[in-house]
Amino acid sequence: MTKINLSNFGTLGYPDQYPKDTHIRNLNEFPNDDHFYIFHAAQKIDENILTNGGRVLSLVAIGVLMRNVEIKFIKLLKNRWDQKYYRKDIGANF
Repeated sequence: MTKINLSNFGTLGYPDQYPKDTHIRNLNEFPNDDHFYIFHAAQKIDENILTNGGRVLSLVAIGVLMRNVEIKFIKLLKNRWDQKYYRKDIGANF
């Protein structure tokens, strides 16, 4: 059986008050492949990616160790999204 992992990132302050229109820069530098996918939610996209809600990004890793993917993704977001919050309370191993 293939292991599937899910991890979520939200806007800092969610589920209470949180800012909208925070800019996520250069997210395309972490491309999807056969084992890893980024799902977008609560965003407005024009020439930029702007948050428009609390739960903003979901990561799915298939058949690879999610913790390694999360570490890389957290480092990628470090200087690209100032209002991020890593949701440790959402997600599970299936």
